[in-house]
Amino acid sequence: MANYGYIYLDRKIQPSELRLALRWAVAKWFRGRMQVEDTQLSDGGPLWWVFIPYSAPPEADALKFGLAPNQDFGFSVALQGKGKTIAFRHPLNGFEHWAQGCIEEMLSEHFDRGITYDASGETTKVGPKQYRARRRYGTYLARNFTKPLSDGDKTWLDRFKSTTPEGWW
Repeated sequence: MANYGYIYLDRKIQPSELRLALRWAVAKWFRGRMQVEDTQLSDGGPLWWVFIPYSAPPEADALKFGLAPNQDFGFSVALQGKGKTIAFRHPLNGFEHWAQGCIEEMLSEHFDRGITYDASGETTKVGPKQYRARRRYGTYLARNFTKPLSDGDKTWLDRFKSTTPEGWW
């Protein structure tokens, strides 16, 4: 079983409505640094790819980042359940997971619906900003640490920094 987050809508929406909402959320939160692309793929319905253009690491390093060769950093968003469910298949890379969580929260607010996680069965309320607690991934990860950072905290953060795309820490 994959690890998903779902937004169960109270009405059916068309793919064009989700595409517009997704593009709005990505542009607003990431300020033009990520893009949304239609795909020919399906995950129980239409699938979009949200990504950082030209961010693919060198082919020899792709596996270190949890990416396929020549794959840009990004994540997928699908419209499932005959247009009543927005599905987020959670990626393995920590940065991508954070970026996707930010967009989950943006769309949750936009559609005024909580996010349900299949791994726990829990549904969040609309509004809390777990992932959007900080604009940058590095400050998001370090937000609860005591300053100055201990050597152990620095080592832990460096592990995640090493798998983050350039310019996004």
